Amino acid sequence: MSESPLLIPWNDVPHVLSISRAHLARMRAAGKFGPTVLRAGRKLLVRRDELKLWVEADMPDAREWAAIRASDARRRLKVI
Repeated sequence: MSESPLLIPWNDVPHVLSISRAHLARMRAAGKFGPTVLRAGRKLLVRRDELKLWVEADMPDAREWAAIRASDARRRLKVI
């Protein structure tokens, strides 16, 4: 049984979201792609779990997504 990778290469994100590469590029340029894009050398990656949560939250724009994630982080700190 193979596990899903934790990180998705940027070039695979359009396939995962069922959108075109051009549409994804436009979303990112317009600030409408919420998940954090990580860089490993020259390779761009997205966390699989964050991408899934973003889609489940109805794909809010980057600013709103950052606020949601910050709110979740504060909530987790209060629980501890």
